[in-house]
Amino acid sequence: MPKGVYKRTEEHKRKIGLANKGNVSWNKGKKRKPEVIAKIRAGNIGKKRSQKFKDTMSMWGKIHCGSKCNNWKGGTTRKSKIIRSSNKYKLFRMICLSRDNFTCKCCGYNGGKLNVHHINNFADFKELRFDVENGVTLCQKCHNLFHKEYGKRFNTREQLINFAQKYESFQ
Repeated sequence: MPKGVYKRTEEHKRKIGLANKGNVSWNKGKKRKPEVIAKIRAGNIGKKRSQKFKDTMSMWGKIHCGSKCNNWKGGTTRKSKIIRSSNKYKLFRMICLSRDNFTCKCCGYNGGKLNVHHINNFADFKELRFDVENGVTLCQKCHNLFHKEYGKRFNTREQLINFAQKYESFQ
């Protein structure tokens, strides 16, 4: 056997398995820091790549794009995504956030990840999508709790009031 390599016993393998039980991959869902990306980029600058490597990478990009990609949905973008990326929606969101002073109306959390929650939900009340009176600022935690309790469809003002009564600071 090469130096530094040893064969693990079955007992040792079992203990490692028990220790790792329930753990997910060490880097699952983690984003690289900008300084790490810069180091990787710097390490690749000036590297000589073979023509075979370049051809393979070029071909991979052509094979996995457009209708050949496994996520292809026929070249359509969902209407809600188009609306939520429109300038009108962004303006609605900024007005609601600034009106509520960038503070969650349930728990009082200020700054961070904030959502503008539609009191009468986005899908069912199309005429109220951009109405500032139909928006309220919630932190991500409160927003997720609300939708966990009441679902994502057919939400109403009464549901928000009932949810908010659990918190003293709701205004």
